[in-house]
Order: sequence, then structure tokens, then C-alpha cells
Amino acid sequence: MRRGLTVVVILAAIAASASSSPGTEAVQTDPKFEQLAVLVTQKMTEYGIPGVAFGMVRNGQVTVRGFGVTNLDDPQPITPDTVFPLASISKTIAATAIMRLVEQGKIDLAAPVRTYLPDFKVQDEMASREVAIRKLVFEPIGLTRAFTRLEDVATHRFSVSHRTQDGKPMVVRPMTRSTSVTAGGVSMSLNDLLTYARFHLGDGTSRDGTRVLSRASLEQMRTSRLRKNSTDEDMGLGWHLRRVGGVMTAAHGGTLGHILLFELVPERNLAFAILTNHGDGWRLIQDVERNALTVLEGMTLAPTQAIGHRGLNETIPDVPLLATQPDPAPYVGIYRRPPLTTTYDVRVEKGQLMVGNAPVAFYGPDQAVYTSGNQRWNQVEFIRRPDNTVGWVRVGGRIARKD
Repeated sequence: MRRGLTVVVILAAIAASASSSPGTEAVQTDPKFEQLAVLVTQKMTEYGIPGVAFGMVRNGQVTVRGFGVTNLDDPQPITPDTVFPLASISKTIAATAIMRLVEQGKIDLAAPVRTYLPDFKVQDEMASREVAIRKLVFEPIGLTRAFTRLEDVATHRFSVSHRTQDGKPMVVRPMTRSTSVTAGGVSMSLNDLLTYARFHLGDGTSRDGTRVLSRASLEQMRTSRLRKNSTDEDMGLGWHLRRVGGVMTAAHGGTLGHILLFELVPERNLAFAILTNHGDGWRLIQDVERNALTVLEGMTLAPTQAIGHRGLNETIPDVPLLATQPDPAPYVGIYRRPPLTTTYDVRVEKGQLMVGNAPVAFYGPDQAVYTSGNQRWNQVEFIRRPDNTVGWVRVGGRIARKD
């Protein structure tokens, strides 16, 4: 197929496939899953997303499906066995490995990192890309398409990332690679990711009955360690914790060219994953996630529920704005985000507070959203110093300090 073919044509030419990993109790005709699958297809067309893998574990049963293609230049169907870079979802895997070491008595969870790695350095970085992750997590849980090296990923069908240029989706080259395995360097298939989900929803044993972690350790990972600034969300060990309609979710997103979301709802014995291969995939993820929570469990985000950064962008659509906006003067200034060169110029134009080239309006104390343009409804959060002056701005989950 030529690059000139549109995503819509490619999607029409390649039927969505459904399958399950060996040994799982696959559900092929769950009507609620089919409703969400239709939504995935619609949103792929709306946002120009070439490929998506979507699946869920619900009450122990697994339903999975691939949509679209791995690569617009060499289109192969996305299947549940297609490997995706997980980006920051890798942090949950690193946390799982750490908890195994804690249970083995090799690490004190409360000790500072420098206790164990005061001057860690190796001569050959490639020789040390975390074989421990395979030994501590992949093998014990039974994951067969989970990797930390691109050399291994390339021997399987894998999805590449895309971006839109001049209105057309195109492959991103070269392939983006995380500098850290534990922070973003794990790649995995949808089938394996849902096996991993079943492990976290279970009692800490693998499918063959081998004890990998205690149930108490899994619950400890989903226990709040701190409250996120200016949100009603918390951070556990590797998991971003939020309550939707009073029900706790534990989730992590990923952004590395691909945009991805992995979410657990332990109280409802539910987990789902949405993996996309386009930089605008967060738009599809947001729509599908919110619909999945509602369709599957009747859970709905509150209109003013603040966004806790989970590794991907989010918006607060149709949030009610304050009738009386605060004085913009305290927020004005230049904000810089190290170590990158990103700069935010926050200023007032014709009485309107601007962040960069777009206007914002407040819906709560120090909490605002863009009100027009491509970033409409994206959250902008200002953070205060101990002396109550504005010292930082967080845009898209990334923080910048005021000069």
C-alpha cells in the first residue's frame, strides 16, 4: 500500500481481529465490549489513528481486539499479539519488581535509593538493560511477549509510532527509545498486558499457581503514599490513584510516540488497556476510557474532576468556569521547564490571561483550562510557593518554574 492511502481506506481494507492468549477464557461476543469496539473504530477515523489494541479483563474473563495497522508504510494488521512500547506504563512493572525484592528481604521500601546504588555505573550500558525485570516479573507471571530490548521486539510483529503532518499521518523515524528500562523501556503485547492485569487483580500467584507476590504487597502498591498537588488524586507505588464515583482506579499512561493507557478497577474486578500508535492517541483514549467506565460499571467522572497526570494528556470537557475570574496579575511571568527548553509566557492581553498563544480561564483555585484552539479544555494548573506566591505552572502534566 502506498502512503497516499488514507487511514480510513486502510481501516476498511483490514478487518479488526479478535483473539486471546493461550489459556485465557476469551469472550468473543460481550455486547458491552462490542459497543466499545464500535467507539474505538469511530474515534480512529475521527482522530486519524492508524492502529489500536484494546482489551479488558472483567470478572476473570478476557476480551481482546486489534484494530487497524502497525505501520502505514508497511501495513500489517494489529492483533492482540502485536508488541507495543509501553512507555511510562513500564514504571508499574519496575514497582512490581521492587516489591518482589522487598518481600525477599533485599530492599527496605522506606530506605533512600542511595543506600543500594550510591555510585552505580557500568561500562557497557547495553549489557545491563535490566535482565532483572525478566527474572523478577516477566518469567514468574508467564509473560512471553514482554521485552526490554528493541533487538527482541524487532523479531516480532510490532507497532511503530505515527504523527500527523500537513493533515496526513506518517511514520515517526527513527523509532523512539527510552533511556531507562524501568521508566519507559518495556514493550509488551496486549495479551501479555492483560495477563499482567489479571496478576495484579488476583492474589499474587501466576496462572500455574506459583506465588509471585503476596496479596498484601499488591494492595500496598495501590495504597496512597501521597496526595497530588491541587487534585483529588493520590500516588501509590507505581499507580496513579483516582476515585470515579467513589470507586478507586489504579492506572498509568504512557507517551513515547505511542500513547497508551492501562487501568485497574480492583473493586469491580476489571482492568482494561488501550494502546495506540499515534501522537494524538490520547484523544481516542480519553473518549474510550470514560465510555468504558460508564458502559461497563456505571462510573462517571465529575465535571470538575481535576486531572492527575498519568503519562498522557487529558482534557476536562465542558468544565463549568468560575463566574468571577481571579485577578490575573499573580500568574503573569515567564515559566521554564528544565532540562528542556520549553518556555511558557503567561501574560494578559485585553484583560484575558494567556498561556503561550491561547487564552485560559479558571474553574477553581489556581486551576484553569484553555478555552480555545487545539488545546481547548486542556488543564493549566498554577502551584504556589510556601509564601503563597505563584511559583510554577503545570501544563499537560509537565511542570515549569517561574523566573
